[in-house]
Amino acid sequence: MRGVAARIAMGGLLLAVGQGASAETLADAIRSAYASNPLLEAQRADARATDERLVQARAAYGPTVSATASRAYNWQSVRSGDLSARASAWSDSVAGVADQPLFTSGRLSGAARQARAAVDASRGTLREVEAEVLLDVIGAYVLVRRDQQLLAITAENVDLLARQLSDTEARRRAREATATDADQAAVRYAFAQARLKETAASLESSRSLYLASVGHLPGTLDPEPSLPGIPPSVEQAYATADTANPRLEAAAARERISRAAIGTARAEFGPYVAAQASGGRGTSSPYLDDRRTFFQANVTATLPLYNSGITSSRIREAQARNEQDVHLLDQIRREVRQTIAQNWEQLIGFRGTIGDYREAVLHAETAFSGAREQERAGLRTTLDVLDQARDLLDARTGLTNAQANEYLARARLLAALGALEAPLLTGAERYDPERYARKVRGDLWAPHAPVLRAVDGIVQGPVTPRVPVDPAASLAKPASAPLPPEPAPDR
Repeated sequence: MRGVAARIAMGGLLLAVGQGASAETLADAIRSAYASNPLLEAQRADARATDERLVQARAAYGPTVSATASRAYNWQSVRSGDLSARASAWSDSVAGVADQPLFTSGRLSGAARQARAAVDASRGTLREVEAEVLLDVIGAYVLVRRDQQLLAITAENVDLLARQLSDTEARRRAREATATDADQAAVRYAFAQARLKETAASLESSRSLYLASVGHLPGTLDPEPSLPGIPPSVEQAYATADTANPRLEAAAARERISRAAIGTARAEFGPYVAAQASGGRGTSSPYLDDRRTFFQANVTATLPLYNSGITSSRIREAQARNEQDVHLLDQIRREVRQTIAQNWEQLIGFRGTIGDYREAVLHAETAFSGAREQERAGLRTTLDVLDQARDLLDARTGLTNAQANEYLARARLLAALGALEAPLLTGAERYDPERYARKVRGDLWAPHAPVLRAVDGIVQGPVTPRVPVDPAASLAKPASAPLPPEPAPDR
């Protein structure tokens, strides 16, 4: 059994460090995920698709031109009494139609505002997904390193208890220890072996999480770097999140979408003015050798008079949808602030416990060494030594877990602030969704569109920022202890 436990520990450690010749950094892992994560790639594609909605909305201000061409074979037979006649001939025609909206009472400008807000919402969601992916990568990286260290700690504990069991059995044979002492040492050794196997399984689970998050198995991992700074107070953290949190950004954009939909629905009450021109040339009659050319231009104004209440119902529906989005925005603000407050307090707690665990490790190492010496002198029992070994294991395990939890709480807090972004952590080039938007907007040709947008937008009026209606929005978190300084790295 001792050989099996040793092989588990050695195999787990070799598997953890033997995947690559050089150590991998957290920046390397983030760059890999940022460039190839399927969820990120899917959301980027969604952002590009949403950009096309704005292109389509703006294109509606321009003309639409269509052309038709036809060539037909005509045959007829006419019979009158004893007389009959047959005739056949070919006829052809070409025609073109051009339509241009002139004034839509805000229909087009409302649709364009909805599309613009949809683009903003998509980009906010993209930032949110980026932060989630980075959190997954950081979490997997930290958990692999934590489990690697815990495996080494538990393996060392197995070796320590194996030596203690061997010494106790030797002392029992020399009648310096009892069979109960040997049984106590054997029990603790069996527990240590079981814990070693559990830790090895946990490491394998963390490695599979790393593969899913980063895209490859972990090799040797360097210690985690320092993360960007955190605001000195929770109130400043709230203020930062109000302007930078991607969930809030996307929710605010969705509220603008539904608000613009109200104006679009109201525009259905107004007139619609459009110009149309058409022309063509073709056979006047299939049986006569003559041609006909025509051209027509007209301006049409359409004013809805009565539609059984459909437009009024659509306005009320849009207003209710907007009210829903207003409350959802307030709810998301509450959730963001809860996340900030929760991780703020956890960060305070973990940073405080790290110092305590470090002190506990120092004392536990000294106490264990002293207990073994006193046991040999007959001043301590075997159980005393085993208890000191357990305290040493608990202290070292607690320190490792506290350091991992502190780093993860810091990352979650930065994500809630909207500050967890790959370029800030790695120096990698930021994915710029505006690059694609500029490219597709360049495909439009409608030099008169800005004038039409300005005229049509007069009806809609300016878009004013929404003031929060949630009474909890102005409430501050109760004063908490100041955030302790970032602990010195020793991992």
